[in-house]
Amino acid sequence: MAAIGVVLGLCCCSSLSAAGGWFGGFIPGTEPNFLKEMNATEWKKIVDEKKVMIKKRKKETKEFEKGGPGGADLSAEERQKMMDVLKKYMQELRDSDTCKKVNELLDGTRESNKFKDTLSAYPDDIFTLSGSKRKHEVWESAVGLDDDFPKQELDGALEVCMATDDEFQKFIER
Repeated sequence: MAAIGVVLGLCCCSSLSAAGGWFGGFIPGTEPNFLKEMNATEWKKIVDEKKVMIKKRKKETKEFEKGGPGGADLSAEERQKMMDVLKKYMQELRDSDTCKKVNELLDGTRESNKFKDTLSAYPDDIFTLSGSKRKHEVWESAVGLDDDFPKQELDGALEVCMATDDEFQKFIER
């Protein structure tokens, strides 16, 4: 009888260890490990900060909506005013703590950085509690990319943050 109790106790301990390893992100190829390796909680904060910035930008550019895509139907004066608002927004983004965090997380160049290297090294399929999923699907869900804040918005912000001073100046002058 005591032997059964010992075996049951060991099974429970083993199960608890496995669960701790899973949720602690210690098992490679799993969702918690992937999110831990990719610093998903830090990227989520960046996406949340960027969402706030976008709401502010949309409020400031609301008057230019009637001008169509890119302000094509605006007068020259209205178009210049819109461009000034957008340039101000990009400069604020570039000077923000958000961009500083982005550059710290990336720690490299566009071609070679920690994020890209870690993402590339990870297998395409990740084990989750609800089955196997593609790594990009897990990533986008974890950091808050959705229809309201698509990947293109994040990519645009990353370009502004990662640009050298010369590249940024050329971009602003367009």
